[in-house]
Amino acid sequence: MPTDRFPDTAAFVEAAAAELGRPEAAARARRLAALAAVGRLCGRAAGADAARSADLLATAASLCDGLRVAARAAELMRIDAGATTATARHEADRPGGPTPPIP
Repeated sequence: MPTDRFPDTAAFVEAAAAELGRPEAAARARRLAALAAVGRLCGRAAGADAARSADLLATAASLCDGLRVAARAAELMRIDAGATTATARHEADRPGGPTPPIP
């Protein structure tokens, strides 16, 4: 009977957090619904026949791709916000203050 959850999900999260040098992020990562779904798919694949296992792992890979894209998008948003904030600080520090908006 296939398991509903990959038994070592927490160990994988801990290992990934350690690899990234962000052990404090493990608790947040464990709460991600998409990660839990990948764990369930992997658990089912581990107990399934070869054909079903391949299908389940393909679905898990698709979810992983979505997680990678989401993580990169989040990083790009953070970078953009930081650049925007830095530009605003630079403008505010200019003699005469920030450039007024064009009407």
